[in-house]
Amino acid sequence: MKKLISLLVCICMITFIFVGCTTEEPVVLINDSFEGTAAGMQGPMTVRITVEDSKITDIEFTENSETESVVRVALERIPNQIIENQSLSVDIVTGATLTSFAIINAVTNAAREAGLDVDALKENKVVVTPKDPETWDTDVLVMGGGGAGLTAAISAAEQGASVTLIEKASVLGGNTLLAGAAYNAVDLEAQNNMILSRAQKDTLDSYLALSPLDPKLKFDTFPEWEEVLTELKADINAFYSNNIGKTAGADMPGFDSSALHMWHMYTGGLRELLNGSWIAPEVHLARQLAINSLDAFQWMGEVGLEASYGADAKYGDAPGTGTVLGAMWPRTHTFMTGTLRIPQLEKVAKDKGVIIYTDTTGTELLVDASGKVVGAKAVQVDGTQITINTTNGVVLATGGYSADATMVKDYDSYWGDDLSSRTLSTNMGTNQGDGIVMALEIGAGVTGMEVAQMMPSSSPVKGTMTDGIWADAAEQIWIDGEGNRFVNEYAERDVLAKASLALEDGIFYIIYSGRGDIGNPDEQLKGTEYNARVAAMVEGGHVWYGKNIAELAEATKTSAAGVAPGFTEEQLRKTIEKYNSYVANQKDDDFHKENIAGAIDLEYIESNDDVGIAISPRKSSLHHTMGGTVIDVEGHVLNGDGKIIPGLWAAGEVTGGIHGGNRLGGNAITDIFVFGRIAGINAGAGK
Repeated sequence: MKKLISLLVCICMITFIFVGCTTEEPVVLINDSFEGTAAGMQGPMTVRITVEDSKITDIEFTENSETESVVRVALERIPNQIIENQSLSVDIVTGATLTSFAIINAVTNAAREAGLDVDALKENKVVVTPKDPETWDTDVLVMGGGGAGLTAAISAAEQGASVTLIEKASVLGGNTLLAGAAYNAVDLEAQNNMILSRAQKDTLDSYLALSPLDPKLKFDTFPEWEEVLTELKADINAFYSNNIGKTAGADMPGFDSSALHMWHMYTGGLRELLNGSWIAPEVHLARQLAINSLDAFQWMGEVGLEASYGADAKYGDAPGTGTVLGAMWPRTHTFMTGTLRIPQLEKVAKDKGVIIYTDTTGTELLVDASGKVVGAKAVQVDGTQITINTTNGVVLATGGYSADATMVKDYDSYWGDDLSSRTLSTNMGTNQGDGIVMALEIGAGVTGMEVAQMMPSSSPVKGTMTDGIWADAAEQIWIDGEGNRFVNEYAERDVLAKASLALEDGIFYIIYSGRGDIGNPDEQLKGTEYNARVAAMVEGGHVWYGKNIAELAEATKTSAAGVAPGFTEEQLRKTIEKYNSYVANQKDDDFHKENIAGAIDLEYIESNDDVGIAISPRKSSLHHTMGGTVIDVEGHVLNGDGKIIPGLWAAGEVTGGIHGGNRLGGNAITDIFVFGRIAGINAGAGK
């Protein structure tokens, strides 16, 4: 009986095992295409993944609004790493953080839609192994691949030096890649093709009336600037003498001079700090920028970049020069945008033999026993340690630190409560003050660190200078949430930022009706077409558009950039008509706008369905840091005692002292090319 029971138990167990094996569900492999979407920097990003036997084998972008030149590496590298490693835990691309996360999140959503094991894909972390340490030798090392760095590298190579350039990000460009197409230069030939407006004439007359004893000029603190005022008065008087019998607004040509450019740098950068002290541009650096601005612009044309000046100068679509926001005078030239400018500079640099490494971050400056900078240490994105030995030395062109709001806040002695560690920025994420920190570690002096510039016309959502539309500063109309003007739109950027930050939520609105000829204020703006650019911003929820004021007012009741002010037709019409009267009289009774143009032809617009008016919500964000290393006019970095640090030069936003407490709009690109050339020439020659 026991044997029989044992036999029956065995039979049952065998039967159970057999039945269990035959009832287990077979593994079903996934083979198909699936889509996923995530929020990118410039809009939604959608990917289509191809899955074969439950593995991701292809990733295609079906919707992508990102700036190609900024995110090119991310679009290539991240999909390849996901496919190669079957992992969603891949490294982001330096300088394209938001886009990197957008790609990963979009693929994650597509993988989830496909039914893949997303948790397993995330747990499969990619481990990168550094290569063996390397040592490189070169005459000149340039740290930073933005406009200043590329200009310095090209200029050093033109001196016959061997040049190596390293860039922290995965793409070249830095903030220059994101910058607009505005370049300030004193261009007398261009001014001769323009007409001096009556408002500009009044401004020049006011300069002639200035007394050096006026306490507002602060010559007791900065006496060296009195000489510039004397030069300016002489320039204006000579201009008037050469144009006797001519009338402003009719046949008197435009005016500019290096002294006027310097004067605007001084008055635009003379600022009182929270502790009661004052800051101003260094006069010798301001002079170097002003007198070399046009030469640097012409040099760019010589090396292959588009640079229109003289009789061919233009700003926007109009001949002559204009005024970018915060420039204070129409000396702004249209230039190539960063997305076009950087590839051109890269090509010129490579043609001249410059060796370029991206994904390579400088970490330390190397100094010999005599105190000369003889190279640097760096680390590549895979962790590989690099030592670079130099014969001549190093050019720092690593940019400022506006991408690090905490660092800005720690140094701040200007904005106070208007600034926080969460304030948005227009900057590339790599601009975190690396070069300044390295220079400080070897005893370099710094100046102006107390002040950063806020860009008032930024996206309220992203902090970037995107998703909005406006004209020349002389033509802009800024309104608050009630539809009223609240500031002189021609003022300096910090003045504009402070005025706007005082509004509810810090948000204001720019009315846009096309562009005109600022040299002819009698020309009224005829509206803007609902073209592809405007349509994309309207459909993206960034701006409002209407074929007439009633339609525009109705549009503002819907949300754009998270706000819906609901302007009334009556208020918008009243504000525009009042502004039009000021343009006609060339006198702004409310805010004393020094150069006023851009009257809107409401009758024409409201009788023509092909054109309309747009309104862009805007909010200030961090843009440019005034402070950095102390340099002399030859680009040498100075130590804390004001002595030259041998073998170390600097150019661009890594430096301080050029702009004082506020940079003029359009002077940043001028700065990087003027001082980038100077630093590169001297580094290349070893002097």
